[in-house]
Amino acid sequence: MRLSFENTVRSMAAAMAASAIRPGDAQPSGEEVAAFLLATHARMPDHLRLGIRCATLLLDAWPIPTSRLPFHRLPPIARDRQVSSWQRSRLGPIRSVMTFYGRLATYAVWAAHYEQRERVGAR
Repeated sequence: MRLSFENTVRSMAAAMAASAIRPGDAQPSGEEVAAFLLATHARMPDHLRLGIRCATLLLDAWPIPTSRLPFHRLPPIARDRQVSSWQRSRLGPIRSVMTFYGRLATYAVWAAHYEQRERVGAR
């Protein structure tokens, strides 16, 4: 049962991207959002990158005591519930990590949306 930073970011991206989209809007894939999140992480200064990586791996391990699976291996509906729970957590650092990922995921979704509008408008 290995923890995985990249797979955890991909799982969070899929859950968060869906909540950042209005019905009828073009939807970037969870993989596109994950690629944006991973690229952003890679460009962070070392001291921030290490902290976010550790916090993300902690979140990946969080469900193991109750489900015997890391976050990234949970079924999608369980991941969605877990993300929602973390976003409402009484623990400030957990909420802060989720705010970080949520805002970046929202930015990635809207950037893709406007990029698509530019391509369509440019024709």
